[in-house]
Amino acid sequence: SSAGKTAPTAAQNAAANPSGEKTGPQTATISLDDDPVMGDRKKAKVAIVEFSDFECPFCQKFHKDSYDTLVKEYVDTGKAVISFRDYPLPFHEPKASLAAETAQCVKESKGDAAYFKFSKLYFENTVSNGKGLTEDALNEILVQSGLNPSLINECATSEKFKDEIAKEEKKESERKSE
Repeated sequence: SSAGKTAPTAAQNAAANPSGEKTGPQTATISLDDDPVMGDRKKAKVAIVEFSDFECPFCQKFHKDSYDTLVKEYVDTGKAVISFRDYPLPFHEPKASLAAETAQCVKESKGDAAYFKFSKLYFENTVSNGKGLTEDALNEILVQSGLNPSLINECATSEKFKDEIAKEEKKESERKSE
């Protein structure tokens, strides 16, 4: 019951949050632009945008433990779409950017479905934490994804999508500073 209770004063709120940082729910506007999307855009009412690093051990854990359930319950039922944004972290380099480049080359070559198949296999097989995959393991994942490893590797090492990946990092940094 809230009877007899008063709302916290501005001074009490300031004492509880001395840094002055925004707390509580906040809103950000994010578009799906040209990033890979899984699900039916016309039917879904919600878009889940994942900012992720292929070498992040916590992202890997999410993909191993929860991702399939999220897809089954929300994407497969048409309630939501999911989009992936490459967000390689500097302390996972150079493997994180190489994985992001590779994934973008997969998308360019075979589309969104191949991108998500590749990303699933990558998260299932990477050592993570910046250690990545051996060249043979990466090539095996590309073959399992129905791709030509030499063409995808040539694309990835050319850093063709370096600006696209950096754009995603910049968008997320700007969103955080809002």
